[in-house]
Amino acid sequence: MRTPYNIKNQRFSNSAHYAARKYIYPSIFGTNNLSYTNTLLSQGEKEAILDGELGIDRIVKVSSPSFPKGLPFTIQERFRKPKHAKFRDISIPEWLHKSNRPGELYKLSAGLFVYGYYDEPKDMFLEVVAVSVIDLMMGLANGTIKYTKGTFEAKDQTFIGINFDELKKSGAVRACIKNAGKHEWWKCIKR
Repeated sequence: MRTPYNIKNQRFSNSAHYAARKYIYPSIFGTNNLSYTNTLLSQGEKEAILDGELGIDRIVKVSSPSFPKGLPFTIQERFRKPKHAKFRDISIPEWLHKSNRPGELYKLSAGLFVYGYYDEPKDMFLEVVAVSVIDLMMGLANGTIKYTKGTFEAKDQTFIGINFDELKKSGAVRACIKNAGKHEWWKCIKR
């Protein structure tokens, strides 16, 4: 048994993704020469493997004069509503109890985990972090990144939560952006 699909949540995620194309990805990559591929489960066999088995939601290709075909970056996206912004953490499902299967934590293979809080009516992001997945996983494996454990009761899932400041302290954050949208007030980019 899978976690129930929610069309309303999917619409919100899609809206946030298209806003991220305008406000977040050009800042992360330092260019507008970007192309995007969605890897949603429902799109086909390849996408089912990328999204369902490897935790990859998007592929962003970054083009330049040296690499006109575009260098691929695999992305896991998670955008939440403003009411959750007070937590300032990423949450990653650990175990799916309904299906007795491992959660995203055990399949996360994207290069970047882009996580943030999107205010859809205002078309702006309150705060976003782009986390290097390899640095995140290494920090979890060797115990240098502190996390909490919790339960999503409604979905019957356990998860780990990691505070944004903890991620920054660990060096896993590649970019952080606050108030991106109509006005971009603050950002940190690690290049």
